Amino acid sequence: MRAGQVALDEARACAWAELRGMMASVRQYVRGDVHTNTVEGFFALLKRGIIGTFHSVSRKHLHRYLAEFEFRYNARKMEDGERTALAIRSSEGKRLMRVKPHA
Repeated sequence: MRAGQVALDEARACAWAELRGMMASVRQYVRGDVHTNTVEGFFALLKRGIIGTFHSVSRKHLHRYLAEFEFRYNARKMEDGERTALAIRSSEGKRLMRVKPHA
């Protein structure tokens, strides 16, 4: 499976779930390099973060929370120093502003 692909089971959470042919109802969780553990692991990390740290997430900022947990998940096997350096490099050229500046 290519990086960035998502495969779901037939729970119908997504209309194209059948395309990958994963069927939890017949205990099929792996087919070749496609399995459900990756997405379940990501959602477990996201759920723990929202419940344990943030407590609630607004729709307005949901994309920011998801981006943070995407970074955490993708960098989970890195050493702390590597992860910190990657986060700093990723912030280059970006400004964090509370409000838009007046023109």
